[in-house]
Amino acid sequence: DLTLTAGGTDYARVLYIRGGADSLAVLNSVFNGLSTTSYYNNGRRALIYSGNQSYDRSLGDGRVFDSNTFNNGDYGIFFDTNTDGLLAEGTQVTHSIFNNQYFRWVYLDDQKAPLISGNSVVSATAYSSYIAIQVKNGDNGVQVDKNKVTATQGYGIYLENCDGSPLGLVANNIVNIGSSTVT
Repeated sequence: DLTLTAGGTDYARVLYIRGGADSLAVLNSVFNGLSTTSYYNNGRRALIYSGNQSYDRSLGDGRVFDSNTFNNGDYGIFFDTNTDGLLAEGTQVTHSIFNNQYFRWVYLDDQKAPLISGNSVVSATAYSSYIAIQVKNGDNGVQVDKNKVTATQGYGIYLENCDGSPLGLVANNIVNIGSSTVT
């Protein structure tokens, strides 16, 4: 039960996770970032960030984010293990609220069986290639279900190079893209 707010303007990460931070649970917290009209590919304004630079290699198994609120920023959650084929296992983003991320609300790269479930996303972004949920290189049972996405433009769910056994599941999501008003 914490409220954390970004203090910077250029680098405005709220929670920065480095190294092998395993078995991490963040519950019932509020993350406040900058209201922004731009993004940086390296997640400099991500509310929760776990690196994509060689010095940031962060496999991190068992990271659970449940019942949190994420306000503003360019990314809500940015995880890129950058571990040359190794996959982080057990990442869960559940029952959370994401408000007005400019670029992505959740970006997970190099994940084994991530779970993204029961979240609510609202974004009035002006960025035409906005993606609410992106999983890249997700293997062995990616599960994206019971999410509600409302955005003025962009993509709701974007899966890239997700394969393996067991098969993944994308089900019972409500995606509304293109509304002139976001509520």
